[in-house]
Amino acid sequence: SNQTTLGQITGNTANLLTTLPFDAAYETNSSSFVIVYSSGGISTSIAGNQVLWATWDGNTWDTNNTFGAEPGANGKFIRWVRVVPSPVATSDLLAVAVEDSNAGTNLAQLTATFINGTSTAAWTILTNGTLLPANKSGNDALENTANGRDFDVAFGSVSGRCFAIAALNTKLACAYSDNGGAWHAG
Repeated sequence: SNQTTLGQITGNTANLLTTLPFDAAYETNSSSFVIVYSSGGISTSIAGNQVLWATWDGNTWDTNNTFGAEPGANGKFIRWVRVVPSPVATSDLLAVAVEDSNAGTNLAQLTATFINGTSTAAWTILTNGTLLPANKSGNDALENTANGRDFDVAFGSVSGRCFAIAALNTKLACAYSDNGGAWHAG
């Protein structure tokens, strides 16, 4: 079958008007279709409770793949997901960035990882005050999360460098990674 049911995509469907807890992209080299989605959970004690990913290779679905660890803090669900493919023709590298909720406040954290074929890298918190510096209020988290997505991710077409940019109050902050490696302040 060309379709599959992936399960609940968010723990708070009332906020689907202001969130997009899933995204998808094709891997450039293999042309496999990859979906990353919130699985609706808020616990970090079980892999796959907050975020899962699935692939379609043109014939079959491989669903419920875990990242091994959860990107958000305990008690938070994933509100925004962004998946971007590397444009390098020989690459299957995908950048994945997620924004979580922060129950009871307007602050959230931005976390990123990479999928490369069937393997995933560890999550990196980008809004940690170093990679994406704190805003003028001293907060190192995204603000006004109810108003929409406060970040984006893109690859350079020649270099393979991946950039993540986030709105931190009144300034934009940037971090980068070369070919799926460690993240650096940009």
